[in-house]
Amino acid sequence: SDGCLQQIRPLMPASLRPHVLAGPLEDADWCLLVRSTAASTKLRQLLPRFLERLADLGAPVRTIRLKVQSAGR
Repeated sequence: SDGCLQQIRPLMPASLRPHVLAGPLEDADWCLLVRSTAASTKLRQLLPRFLERLADLGAPVRTIRLKVQSAGR
């Protein structure tokens, strides 16, 4: 999961990178943990690019979910 994040991180705007953590990867469904709703909205627009990059690299990811983390977590 961390390896997948490292592969897509260059596709993210620099201002969003600190707001994203790798979540679990289960049955080709990967979860990205996001620290704000605003960051989640922007990342949602980039999901097709992320999936394309991961497919090109042979990563076992077919879907990406975004989960907004509250400040206390």
